Amino acid sequence: MPVLTRCLLVIMVVLLPAHAAAAERMLVAFGTSLTAGGSWPDELASAIGAGGGETLNVRRVAAGGVGSDWGLASVDKVIALKPDLVLVEFAINDADIRNLTTLARSEANHRAIIMALRSALPAVMIALVTTNPAFGPRGWIRPQLAQYYALYHRIAAIEGVHLIDAYPRWDLALAQGDRRHLLPDGVHPTAEASREIFLPVVTAAVAAMLRSPPPQ
Repeated sequence: MPVLTRCLLVIMVVLLPAHAAAAERMLVAFGTSLTAGGSWPDELASAIGAGGGETLNVRRVAAGGVGSDWGLASVDKVIALKPDLVLVEFAINDADIRNLTTLARSEANHRAIIMALRSALPAVMIALVTTNPAFGPRGWIRPQLAQYYALYHRIAAIEGVHLIDAYPRWDLALAQGDRRHLLPDGVHPTAEASREIFLPVVTAAVAAMLRSPPPQ
């Protein structure tokens, strides 16, 4: 084997691990029980990995029953993980009247979360994520859920962050299908429903985010 060829092969072997390491991204799924107990974050990592070119290391900072008050108090836990991407979903519990989180307070909390993330991690990519509707008793305590999801559109436009809007797809699926089969308790989707309805939306959006150029 010619000396030049051997040298090129050695260089490639040395550089490939560094390239592979550079392709690994950290994503934090930051939210409610829909994130804490859902299968979608792990399935998202698998779907992105199956697409080639990126390895997504997914962590969760999430808990049942929490809203953006908890999110703002917990943002340092997200920052400590040094993520490249953060997906934020607190709207469904901010809309719960028992949490006493007005639309104005929800907006202030989310904008403070975005500011804290950007201050600590200037290159971080942030997406606000709308999730599923709620019905029955779980829906009765969320009478303004659509307005809280609409608020995510407003915040994303003002702050220049990404929006992953899965709510319309969920709304259509529930209108066409058996709501009890998709959301047995009125708010938490089955793994199968999440995989069929939610996962394609979030996977496509995250893949696009990963292809986007870094901020200048």
